[in-house]
Amino acid sequence: MIGVGEKDGSRRAFADLVSASYFSVMGVAPASGRAFLPEEETPGSSARVAIVGHSYWNKRGRDPGLLGSPILINGRPFTIIGIMPEGFTGTTGLFSPEVWLPLGVYDQVANNFQAETRYSLGDRAGHQLLIVGRLKSGMTAAAAAPALKGLAANLEKAFPVEQKDQTFMTATLSRLVTSPRPDPIKSQVSMLGTLLLSMAAVVLLVACLNLANMLLARGTSPA
Repeated sequence: MIGVGEKDGSRRAFADLVSASYFSVMGVAPASGRAFLPEEETPGSSARVAIVGHSYWNKRGRDPGLLGSPILINGRPFTIIGIMPEGFTGTTGLFSPEVWLPLGVYDQVANNFQAETRYSLGDRAGHQLLIVGRLKSGMTAAAAAPALKGLAANLEKAFPVEQKDQTFMTATLSRLVTSPRPDPIKSQVSMLGTLLLSMAAVVLLVACLNLANMLLARGTSPA
C-alpha cells in the first residue's frame, strides 16, 4: 500500500514495484507514455517516476495532460510517465494496482510494518520479491525442469544458508495475469521460484529474470 496525495490530504492505494522488463514480459505496453528504463530499476537510483492505471486516469477525467504531471506518493513527488490500458492489472488481479513504480525507489516507498527486520533488495535473506519469467517459444515445462533443477542446486552450493532447499518450478499464471485483450503470451508466462513468494504488504515484482538464456525469453514484447 502507498499513500497517494489528493487535494484534501491523501488516500491509500495499491501499488507494485516492478522491473523495467515487467510490462514487456506481460505483453502489454502503456497505452500512453513509456515503460520504465533499466537505469530506473537499479536499487538506489531514486528515479521518481510512476506509471498509473487506467482507473487513475479515469478519476482525473481522462486528462490528456496527465503525462508529465506530478503525483504525490508517500509524501514524495513523482512524475507520471505512462498510463496503462484499460483492464490491465498485471500479476495481482485480486487487488489491482493503481500505480506502478520502478524497483529503484524501493527504499523510499516500501512499507515494512509486518516484519521485524527490513531487508534490502540485494539481501538473500529477504523474501520481498516475486520473480516472473516467460519460457521461450517452443520450450515446455518438462524440458525446462532439468536445467531449473541444476540452477537451484548451483545456487544452494554457492549460498548454502540463504538458498538452502532451493526449488524452482513452472506454473501458469492464468488465474492471476490479466490483459486488456486476448494474448497468447498469457499462456506462456510462468511463475518461477516458490521460495521467493511473499505475503508482504507491497508485492515486489521482478519480471523476466534471465535464469538461463537457453530457457527463458528476454524481456521483450512478442512480435
